[in-house]
Amino acid sequence: MTNETFKPTHDSVSEIFGNKNSFYKIPNYQRPYNWESEQVEQMWDDLYEAYKGDDIENYFLGSIIVTPSEDGYFDVIDGQQRITTLIILFCCAANATSMSPSTVEEVKDAVQASVGKKIRLKLITEINQQIHFEQEIVNNNDLHNIRANKRIRKDNKYINTAIIFNEKIKKINNELEGFIRYILDKTTLIKIHCTNKSFAIKLFQVLNDRGLDLTQADLVKSFLLEKLEEEDREKFISNWKDIKRGMDFVNTTMEGILGYYEYYLLASNPKKSLSDEIANWIKKNDTSPDACPDAFIHKLSQFSKYYIEIIDDDTKTYSFNYLPHQIYHWPILTAAKKHMSNDDYEVLRDKLAGFYYSYWIAGYTASRIKQVSFNIIDIIKKGEGINKTMEELDKKINDDRVNERCCDNLNNSAYGERWLRPLLVAIEYQQTDDSKSDFIKLDKKLHVEHILPKDKKHHDTYNFDNGHKNMLINLLI
Repeated sequence: MTNETFKPTHDSVSEIFGNKNSFYKIPNYQRPYNWESEQVEQMWDDLYEAYKGDDIENYFLGSIIVTPSEDGYFDVIDGQQRITTLIILFCCAANATSMSPSTVEEVKDAVQASVGKKIRLKLITEINQQIHFEQEIVNNNDLHNIRANKRIRKDNKYINTAIIFNEKIKKINNELEGFIRYILDKTTLIKIHCTNKSFAIKLFQVLNDRGLDLTQADLVKSFLLEKLEEEDREKFISNWKDIKRGMDFVNTTMEGILGYYEYYLLASNPKKSLSDEIANWIKKNDTSPDACPDAFIHKLSQFSKYYIEIIDDDTKTYSFNYLPHQIYHWPILTAAKKHMSNDDYEVLRDKLAGFYYSYWIAGYTASRIKQVSFNIIDIIKKGEGINKTMEELDKKINDDRVNERCCDNLNNSAYGERWLRPLLVAIEYQQTDDSKSDFIKLDKKLHVEHILPKDKKHHDTYNFDNGHKNMLINLLI
């Protein structure tokens, strides 16, 4: 293979967008822009935490694969969601008032070329998509005041992303210029330039086929084994296999339990990959007996046994399986099982179920529950008691006006909401006294018509009456 066919470069965001000869096009065979609020907020959080963190030198955002087209654009084979999201972020930042004129101009150049104002990103995935993108985002001088109802935000992902970024920008107004400069100058991507489109598509398929990749669990295992003497490795591998068998029993991967244990150890948001965070934790705690490989695998084994206990033997935890953001509640429950009395564990378990479901119904994303989840883990590990954990959760619920938002959303039709069936099943679990109830699968056979009557005027909608609504609020909050 020659460099003519395949040429990777490691470029900053400003180099990706600042080249006046680089214009990008999303071909019509690609899916339209479809990032949900969760993904947009995660990208912002990752970039902002990298900017504020100790590792400020650079942040790697991923790769893009491009191939030239006949009209002078590069077809984006992989990376369109990141590129589109970055451009929306730049448009929102350019509409803010706290950046210097020179940075504003550079941000605008990342969206448009300075010659002829040719747009940097062209979308041809849907009819009229390019017109909406240009009018509503790129050329909208009032973008910082954009408003939209829930339906529009659901249907128009560009507007939804812009609204999220506007809210974020307002909170860091004084830091905005430094943050944008960090994205432009210190955030990098691997740009893979392919001259042949079919090769580019094959390369995309190979890079996204994870079948033969080493997992994060494999990397953790390798790191720990390297620190052991030869005679200790057989015992370590045996313990590792025992943990894996336990995880197979409860349908959890080794990477899954290591992720929960990582959150338990750190009680803070990881800033690097799972394997890097665990390696760093061990290096920072090298004087502690808990950080040597033998002790680490022993502590992980204990943690995994508490996890299996709450997964396999506690019917009241079944409802947690339907929630998004699994990474937050399982470490808390496992920590509670490990450090609290059984009575306190049960009180916290029921409180957490209501807490996470209420945030889901209220329409909040992971960024709202992330920090309080870490706080609860820290409180439990310090042995500060059930009262302190309940106070922390109640304060968060009140500060975010969760009760009010839940009521508003329960007043509307619940048809099509992802939380509807999980919520009704969760209530079923909460009301049962049978500790050996069967787990209820959310398949096509499970319907809600017998619980929620159809609206008489709109037969495709389902509404909660006052009795159902009051029962839900009492159980949740």
